[in-house]
Amino acid sequence: MKEHREVIHHLVDRAEVLSQKIQGQTPGFALCHSDIHGGNVLIDESGSIFIVDWDDPIMAPKERDLMFIGGGVANVWNNPREEEFFYKGYGKTEINRAILAYYRHERIVEDIAAYGQMLLLTPDGGEDRLEMFEQFKGMFEPNGVVDIALKMDIWKNCKLIS
Repeated sequence: MKEHREVIHHLVDRAEVLSQKIQGQTPGFALCHSDIHGGNVLIDESGSIFIVDWDDPIMAPKERDLMFIGGGVANVWNNPREEEFFYKGYGKTEINRAILAYYRHERIVEDIAAYGQMLLLTPDGGEDRLEMFEQFKGMFEPNGVVDIALKMDIWKNCKLIS
């Protein structure tokens, strides 16, 4: 975490700027899974698709779930071909890039906090400690969630309102 301190602060600052940018907007809300990464989408032998782990569904802008497509969470759905296939099946839709960027940044900051709590504040760390550490490091790798979020083109004309 010390190694990535500046990037983490930058992500938090960007999330704040984005939250201010979208605050006055009134997008439509939809039922969102809230954690619809590739590990929660299963396909059986017959090709049927199942979405699992509906622990925390929420009403939110569709971008709350669409942030996962092309966002690299769990290091899946982060190449253009996968994104193209997804949107071909999803259908035509208008995406609010600022809201999408906000949710990506929010998710990363939330994950960093969770990893920090599990890795630094839990005395024994449990059996999964090494796996969690590898997942944390993976967030900062090329084409990982941090890299993808920082490359989003939404930053033109974004300023922090103090």
